[in-house]
Amino acid sequence: MRRRGPSVPVVRTLRVLADANVLYSRTLRDWLVLIQLQAEAPPYRTYWTEDIVAEVLYRQRRAHPEWDGRRIALVRDRICGSLEGGRIEDFAVDGEFPGDRHDQHVHAAAVAAGMDVVLTSDSGFSAPAVRAISTYEVCAPDAFFVRVDAAAPDLVQPPGVPRPATTALVTERPTSTGPCAGRGAPASPSGCAVTSWRTTTSEPGRTGQRATTQASSCRLMASRSAWVTHRP
Repeated sequence: MRRRGPSVPVVRTLRVLADANVLYSRTLRDWLVLIQLQAEAPPYRTYWTEDIVAEVLYRQRRAHPEWDGRRIALVRDRICGSLEGGRIEDFAVDGEFPGDRHDQHVHAAAVAAGMDVVLTSDSGFSAPAVRAISTYEVCAPDAFFVRVDAAAPDLVQPPGVPRPATTALVTERPTSTGPCAGRGAPASPSGCAVTSWRTTTSEPGRTGQRATTQASSCRLMASRSAWVTHRP
C-alpha cells in the first residue's frame, strides 16, 4: 500500500467583491489595483458589478458637484479598465437578504459568483443574521490589506525597508457539510466555506497576530507613499 505524504496547504487566488465604499476611496482603489496588477500570481482578484460602480459614481457626483462629465467618466473607465474581466453580471436578487435592503444586490452577486470575500466598510454585513447565511467572509479594508501584506510581502514592501520575519498562508481544507461542501475551505459555524488565514511572526518581543498586524500596518503606509511617489 502506498503511503500518503503529509497534506500540503493549497494557496489560491482569492475572489474578492469590492463594495462601493471601498472603490469610492482613491487610496483603497489604488491599493486593490496596484497589488493585483503588479503580481504575476496575484493573491486575489477583484470583482465588481454595474450596481456597485453606479453607486461609486453617484457618491463622487454628490461629493464633487463641480466636476465636469469627463472626470466622472474617467473614474468609471479606470475602475472598469483596471479590473477588466471582473464584472459580475448574472445574479438574482430574491429579497430574502436579512440585512439592509440596499445591500442585497451585493450579497446576491457575491453568492452567485462564488466570492471568497466581500470587501466592505459596511458593518451591516457582519450582523449575525447576515453571517448565518453568507457563503463568503466579510472583511474590512484595513484588515484585508494587513493580511495581504502578511501573505505576499514582496508586493507591498518598498525595497530596502527591513521587516520582521513574517509568514502567512491562505489555506484550503475540504468542507464536509453545509451548502458549500467541496469548495475546499474550512467550514464556518453555518457550514459554509470561509477563508483561513494563518500568520506567525518572529519579531523580537512580540508574538502572534497582534505583532504582525501592527508591523504590517506601518509597512503598508510606507509602501503606498513609495508607490504614489514613483507612479507615472
